[in-house]
Amino acid sequence: MRIVGLLLSLTFGCMAPPEGIEEEVVIRPLTPAPMELTTEGITTQGPPVQTYTDTEVWSVHNAWTDTDSADARAAGLAWGADSGLSWDDKYSLWVDSMSAIDLHSGNGTTFAITTPTGKVLPAPYLECAEVAYFLRSLFASWYHLPFYVEAIDGDGERVFLGHFGFVTQNGARYSNTAKFANYPDHSDMSAADIAEDGWPEDSTLRSRNLYGDADAQPFLGEDAHFGTFADELLLNKRVGYFMMMLLPSFGSVHFADDSIAWHVIPEGLRTGDLLIKRWQKRGVGHLMLVKEVVWSDDSHAVAEVASGSMPRRQPRWSSATSSKMMFTNRYAGGLGENSDGEPYVDLGGGLKSFLSAFESGGHWRNQVPPARVNEWIPDSAKEERSARPEQFQSLLVEPDPLELRDELLALIDEKRAHLQDYPSSCSAREAREMAFDSLYDLMLRQWGWDRQQVDESYRILDDYVFAELAYSQSKTCCWNSTNNEMYQVVMDYNLEQVESEPDTCVEPVVFMARGGEYAVFADYAGSTGRSETWVDWSADESCPQASVANDAEAQHEWSDFCEVVDELLPEYAPAGGSIASEPNESASEAVSLEEGVYNDLEITSGDEDWFRVEGGGDLVGVSIHFDASVGDLDLFVQNEAGDVLDSSTTTDGTETVEATADTVWIRVIGYSGAAGTYEMKITID
Repeated sequence: MRIVGLLLSLTFGCMAPPEGIEEEVVIRPLTPAPMELTTEGITTQGPPVQTYTDTEVWSVHNAWTDTDSADARAAGLAWGADSGLSWDDKYSLWVDSMSAIDLHSGNGTTFAITTPTGKVLPAPYLECAEVAYFLRSLFASWYHLPFYVEAIDGDGERVFLGHFGFVTQNGARYSNTAKFANYPDHSDMSAADIAEDGWPEDSTLRSRNLYGDADAQPFLGEDAHFGTFADELLLNKRVGYFMMMLLPSFGSVHFADDSIAWHVIPEGLRTGDLLIKRWQKRGVGHLMLVKEVVWSDDSHAVAEVASGSMPRRQPRWSSATSSKMMFTNRYAGGLGENSDGEPYVDLGGGLKSFLSAFESGGHWRNQVPPARVNEWIPDSAKEERSARPEQFQSLLVEPDPLELRDELLALIDEKRAHLQDYPSSCSAREAREMAFDSLYDLMLRQWGWDRQQVDESYRILDDYVFAELAYSQSKTCCWNSTNNEMYQVVMDYNLEQVESEPDTCVEPVVFMARGGEYAVFADYAGSTGRSETWVDWSADESCPQASVANDAEAQHEWSDFCEVVDELLPEYAPAGGSIASEPNESASEAVSLEEGVYNDLEITSGDEDWFRVEGGGDLVGVSIHFDASVGDLDLFVQNEAGDVLDSSTTTDGTETVEATADTVWIRVIGYSGAAGTYEMKITID
């Protein structure tokens, strides 16, 4: 399969290279290489096995299948001596062994990396695919294993970047790329040497930064970039310079064909594998590292993924609940088609794993590890590949419903927070709606809620303003340089529209391109003295849809905005609002209310709230919303005679009842003396 996706040419800042070393510049764009796997899982021939005197990054004296050599028998970072494991097995153990730590910025978890010399560093800020390339090449360099990736340059020539440097198929140095052998290598230093002499530093490497989006590493200091991190992590400085070329040159699109990674059956899932989401044939996707897998005796698994992002961030370690959503996502090579009519299975997504480099016939070849050939799905087996998301639905453990609901709501909030900083992010919009799809399904199965009930309880105005867009038909999706100040402009504009017509539902103006521009928001920024905060559109990533004039909204499954506006914006509801209800602790003291939304209500310990609604024989619906973690509230409705017509006593933060009577009495109490604030909505149909 061949997927052609243009990547940026690579340049390195404005720093001069060390004396005698040529500037590393890839002068042609790199696209994925077309590969065909044989029945043995072997790719086409790579560069020759030879001495690469000038370009070698690290020497190779181990094979991925070794189990009984001196190096293979030695204890390592995550395995004991005489383990009998292959290096592929050890790579999986190493990824699994990296311990959880707090993200340097924001809430959440990432992981720490321990070097063979015992040094520990937090995971660096990287894009999603960069995490995978970084970890695999790092492990291979430490244990002198072969590693390479390949692509095709603008002239159609196959090129290879790996332990041998950047070379062509005949082994010659590619273009004017680096002679890595000229960089320092301190791998012969022991822990005792380091303790005595200190960590060796390379000032030039420390000053380098990755091409593309900002690559600051703030946990190492205000001015630290990836070069600083690489210098702190590596004794072999050549590997650091190699990564400066590898990480920005090869992206998630290269994993979409079979030159770098192979498709894995669900039952073959293991730590260190890769989960790839692809929603378009050209341009970026999303790649996640399988960080942890625990299999149970009944052949079910709990799996968790970690991923970087664009702009670069520390890999975020997701919960099992959030991770399951990724495995079961249609973008992971599942059934269905994108908005361009392309089957998702043809886009290269799904569960994959790195090919391992082996020596064969005097050349290097990437192939499926022999021990895992039975777990390999050939690219041609489309039906088998597209079935995997549905298979993961039953294979991965289903969490407790309440836990799942809270995880989904937390994921939705996480994506909203991302949109506040990067309001053009189409991936955050899409992930938010994927979470809502799962929430709709859960709430219907477990509690009988329809979509409108879910939207009334959990939607906010932001969701409609930053509506999901069709990625391949929307130029906004390529724009990564938007910011929080622009988010404020967009939200202020929409709130001003609502306030201008308080008795009418005003549909939100979605943040998207119209006529190729964003004039409505840019003009509003200018009229409110914030012109300098508005950033013009730019293609900050590969953008085949850059010429689109009018972005396209994705098909929405949510409730119409005007159906739920009273819940989303209760302060603008035509009736209701805050009321002075006390004292109303009995039916005789009930406060008379009309249809509307009422907020800022409160139950104190041992208190009851009573309200009265004139229904006139129509159906009266009542719902209350509250924070169940603070106190569990219960809801009842009764008639004039005191007969209870309906009740709701769940523990999930929302209670809903309905009844038909000329007059309806509403009673709200705290379960077992619970207290808390709540909001109430009354409808009459």
